[in-house]
Amino acid sequence: MVVQDWERESTPFQETINKSTSEGERLFHVLQSFMKLQPYYLKCLFSYTLFFVSLENAYDLLYAELNALNRRLGIRVKHEKRPKPSQYIKKVKRIRDLSIAHMGSHKKASEVNVFSAMLWQPLTWITDSSGPWHVNEITFGNGEIISRDSQGNLLGKSDDHKIQGISEMNIYCMEYINEYDRICAEYFNNIKGKLPITVDGILYVDLKNSPTAVSNP
Repeated sequence: MVVQDWERESTPFQETINKSTSEGERLFHVLQSFMKLQPYYLKCLFSYTLFFVSLENAYDLLYAELNALNRRLGIRVKHEKRPKPSQYIKKVKRIRDLSIAHMGSHKKASEVNVFSAMLWQPLTWITDSSGPWHVNEITFGNGEIISRDSQGNLLGKSDDHKIQGISEMNIYCMEYINEYDRICAEYFNNIKGKLPITVDGILYVDLKNSPTAVSNP
């Protein structure tokens, strides 16, 4: 829904740019689009990252519950490890952690990273001289903050926060979530394949194949 909201808001701006009849007119509409879309871009970016991290946390909980059930039943079902987040996914989570949920107060982040996240900037929109302008190339965090002491010695620099468009972010995030979903579904089905089983006087059955769950007193 966030992606659809972004596309609904940004498409008229893109159409205006595409209909430009001169380079000067095109650049004028690019500038207008960039200025007017920034608030909506940030709103969509932050909304998406909040939903994404919440969904990942739900899968973490589901995976942990499957592990607990696997141990409780003593069936030692083999399963894949949870998916390892890519550097891109880590950036998405870092935006949520530093720029939204713990803005300015995240204890695990370096001072320069906290400062960078609080800026919510820079937003950029760059294309080469021969390439078309497209609103999905508006980019968050295309830069870094460098910290130096009074003698000019490097103290630290911010991590990479660069996220290029809402649509691109959705592609990478959904690839990750779909993989997590596949792993959990296979794990769950493998456990179901061992049922029914009785452990400590409790009968575990697959509700899909049984009208009621039965437990012995």
